[in-house]
Amino acid sequence: MHERIRRGCAAMLGASLAVGSPGCGKKDEHVHGTGPGQHVHDQPALTEKDVKMPATFAEGVHHVEDLAAKIEAHAAGGTLGKVHRAAEEAKLVADRMADLAQKDVPAEKRAGAVAACRAVAAMFPDLDKAGDSGQKDETMKLAAKMKEHVASMRAAAGSVEMGAGSERPAGSGKAVDLVCGMEVDTGPGALTHRHDGKDYFF
Repeated sequence: MHERIRRGCAAMLGASLAVGSPGCGKKDEHVHGTGPGQHVHDQPALTEKDVKMPATFAEGVHHVEDLAAKIEAHAAGGTLGKVHRAAEEAKLVADRMADLAQKDVPAEKRAGAVAACRAVAAMFPDLDKAGDSGQKDETMKLAAKMKEHVASMRAAAGSVEMGAGSERPAGSGKAVDLVCGMEVDTGPGALTHRHDGKDYFF
């Protein structure tokens, strides 16, 4: 009787280890995919506690923009194994941004903003697969697609406030950031906030 129980437990343990079930194998491993595409990462999966999550939609735009550039740089530089982490972080941030859009983005732009956030989050499995399998060209294409979604986010964030912003000089295509003193663009897609009849850019 005990021998049959022992063999049954051993068989279940072997099956669990084969598919990478949570709690089996190395403590810091996590698994993605199913079937032939299943693969294991030797790091624990990221959670919101591991990432500096944005407090506003505009902050999230900058964060995802940086991550898209990082993914592109990893692909171009041949460090495709690092794509996974950046893509995983982008998913977490984009998921949070979809919620932030409900309060930060004007109603007329909200649906487009949320759609762009969901699209970025949904890219994680494809980026993970392309990076882990060494597909440089595919990873580059996906990074370019992510940048398109970020551009949509940026357009939606056009009237979202982040920080003090900058004041737009009359008749100018540039503005001076009131916080850091840098000159910023006031063209289409610029982040802006209107207060007391004045446009502020950042």
